[in-house]
Amino acid sequence: MVIAAGIVPILVNFPHVSSGAGEDRTMAWTALGCGAAGVLMGLWILLARRAAGKPLVVTQRQWRYGAALVMTLLCTGLLVAALNTPPPQVLTGVPALLVASTVLQLFVPEGSEQDNVVALSDAQRRTWRRAIALMAAFGFLALCGAVALALSGNVFGAGFVLPFALLLLVFAVLMKREFSRRQNRTPQRG
Repeated sequence: MVIAAGIVPILVNFPHVSSGAGEDRTMAWTALGCGAAGVLMGLWILLARRAAGKPLVVTQRQWRYGAALVMTLLCTGLLVAALNTPPPQVLTGVPALLVASTVLQLFVPEGSEQDNVVALSDAQRRTWRRAIALMAAFGFLALCGAVALALSGNVFGAGFVLPFALLLLVFAVLMKREFSRRQNRTPQRG
């Protein structure tokens, strides 16, 4: 999936690399670079079997699956919308990077997710709450920005900002859920 998301902008923008005006050529090269980075990250996911001497395994964190699914659906919609515009568009390369970074979070070194629950200190609780509040605030501001861009007629700008806004809001909700789960679990004693 990541490799396919990287190949699409390469195929769409390659004809415009040598032809067109300077700005079109720059956008084509940028989209081509994003696509190439997406392909390389996809290959790394397929071929990298070890990280820091440990094999990579699929994460056990359920929230990451939901976040990856939401982001992949958003990026697919963004890519389809970008393909319906006159090429070249940098927007065709952005989904490759976003999908690659989303899929990368699904793999962790083996043994890194030991589920030893430790009671949160007051400082850690404050940090969690601040992080959740900041993520939700930035997501809301980005969502407002996307709506403002769409209302002003800049649909492509809105399409670029919207995935980030939704991703921040989804992560805020998932972090809140994980925080609540950790608060309600009894810590294990070693």
